Amino acid sequence: MKHPVSRVNVFYGCGEYRLPTPVEPASAWYIRKGRTGNTTPAACLPFGKYSVCAYTGGYPAGYGVNMLHCGGPVVDKLWSEMPFIGLSHFHPSGTGKIGAYYNYAVTAPGYGPYTSFADAFAPQRVEGEDACPGYYAVTTRSVRCEATVDRRTAIHRYTFRDEAALATSGGRISINFANDGLYRDARRELYRTASGSVRILGAGEAAADVTLEGVTLHFRVKLSSSQGAALFERDSLTDGDELSFTDEEACGVTFTVREPQIVLHMAVSLRDQAHAAQLLCDPQSFDGARAEAYALWDRALSAVEIETDDPIEEEIFYSNLYQSLVKPCDLSGESFLAGFGDGPFVTDLATMWDMYKTELPLLLTLYPDISEKLLASFQRTCETIGKYPQCLILSSDMQLSVNQARMLADFTICDAYYRGIRADYGGLIDGAVRDSARFTDFFGKADGGAAEDPAVLCGNYASHLLDMAEASRALSLAAAQCGRQDAADYFSRFAPRWREAFSPDGMLRDDAEYYEGTRFNYSFRPLYEMEERIALCGADAFRAACLRFFGFTHKDDPLTCRFEAFNNETDMESPYVLGAAGLRRELYAVIRAGLDSMFSVGRGGLPGNNDSGGLSSCYLWNALGIFPMAGFDRMFLSVPRFSRAVLHLHNGNDLTIRREGDGDPVRVLFGGEDVGLTSFPVTDMMRGGELVFYTA
Repeated sequence: MKHPVSRVNVFYGCGEYRLPTPVEPASAWYIRKGRTGNTTPAACLPFGKYSVCAYTGGYPAGYGVNMLHCGGPVVDKLWSEMPFIGLSHFHPSGTGKIGAYYNYAVTAPGYGPYTSFADAFAPQRVEGEDACPGYYAVTTRSVRCEATVDRRTAIHRYTFRDEAALATSGGRISINFANDGLYRDARRELYRTASGSVRILGAGEAAADVTLEGVTLHFRVKLSSSQGAALFERDSLTDGDELSFTDEEACGVTFTVREPQIVLHMAVSLRDQAHAAQLLCDPQSFDGARAEAYALWDRALSAVEIETDDPIEEEIFYSNLYQSLVKPCDLSGESFLAGFGDGPFVTDLATMWDMYKTELPLLLTLYPDISEKLLASFQRTCETIGKYPQCLILSSDMQLSVNQARMLADFTICDAYYRGIRADYGGLIDGAVRDSARFTDFFGKADGGAAEDPAVLCGNYASHLLDMAEASRALSLAAAQCGRQDAADYFSRFAPRWREAFSPDGMLRDDAEYYEGTRFNYSFRPLYEMEERIALCGADAFRAACLRFFGFTHKDDPLTCRFEAFNNETDMESPYVLGAAGLRRELYAVIRAGLDSMFSVGRGGLPGNNDSGGLSSCYLWNALGIFPMAGFDRMFLSVPRFSRAVLHLHNGNDLTIRREGDGDPVRVLFGGEDVGLTSFPVTDMMRGGELVFYTA
């Protein structure tokens, strides 16, 4: 297949899930979280700055018809059918309730003069949507609205279909620079207001400086043709060419147009207006930008080739790969963090507690440019604010989702080291040591005082304890290989503390808390010292517990004791404890049932929040038959879904994965050498070669 981009459905995961009837053991799993993928079909580039699609106010990305939904069998609806309010810019992807939702600069076409905000931004009935990578279009009764992007600008094209209305009343394009987030009514948990200013620069050009989520964005807009412009605040047009506003929800500019087709270029800078103006210089044509975006997506998606005769399998695989490459966003040269400078900067790491397990290892394996920028961004962020981020989005609130997890960037630093990503690992390890100082409940006080009593360790989150103990082990191993024995010795002292999270019965403590899960999810988390962890239960008891957790036995157990079915990324790596416990047949059954039962095609194809690519990357690794152990030089083995796949690694080497037969693996060879059935090193994988699964 020469052009994987042609197999992508960009609407994948955009709606409430519609999945096949589950096969065993998937029929016993627990659907805990949201039943929507929460992605968007926005026009964007791989790791691109902009995203543009229809704004509806729907949760959580401002697209679609859903209200707030974080779990339960019913997804309440904000709209009975898909509306169109305008095109919005910047969107989260696949997230849940993260507290910041973007949807900036809502741009709405219409006819006649601006009379009120409610009229200019009234929901319109959608007659159709059309999209492919790098392009999005929505058609209403009277206007067709198209969007594409390049590295510098977002580009709209409006075709006014009602010729009589255009001739009589003229056309209108209005931009609300104060929009921030989702629908505004009693069903919305939080609504913020914007502050800033808007200026008219000419008949078809405007600029705005707006503070949204505590971050100032500098907008510059230029139309291909306009008869004039005016500023509005709510329902009133204002005199003059400049308008300042504070704590506003509706404020912007409206343009009068007469041409049947108008192209709008929008540039956004986090630096200043001069930079925004520079981005808008010498703009591309709409069709040229669309073609370039499509080619960039084809190049990015070509990093993985699969061989299958099933077009549905191709669509599922490449749609998941597409959704894995939407985030994070490359905003190099435009950091909003004070004192950061104009170097590499990567943002929209909105759900790192999911991304670090699957999506970030995928990027580090295949995509060197964004990977190098990610590592440099981590290092500079730590130097600037004194800590590594775990949720870095376009928000000045660095405490968003602070209770979700700990020390996630440290896992990614180690993953990057084993994959050979160019970075200042000495500086990154120094940052890890500096970052650890804030976790006095685990690492102790700066003056050498002991950590708090284990009974209240880590705010009573046993999951945090596991995060930090495993991160400490990963850092100790990577630091030793980097020649930083001082840091290796420091972190190795704390790595054994994972034992404190467990009860005498060998399962995690039932008097502790767990983010987005229960003690059962985390009791089956693969640990570096897995043999010792199994020994806490005893091998037979641990195997029995595994069979129960994954639904092979005790089918009348409460659902809260069960595997969360790839619906919640909290335990998406848990199946690989089955291999460590010697339950390989059951491992293969879980992986097959998961891919067969929990992933499908189209809008309903994802079984829950995609979480910035975390869930879609989980599908990819499992379909390839290998799965990363975050932070360690280890790739788990299962069973490939395809007879052959090729990964074009970031260093120029190729990893070919081949499956002989259709049964369970009985032998796995890498480079002609037997590697067993459980795992093989990341460092070996990155040298390239052929990984062959022989099945029976």
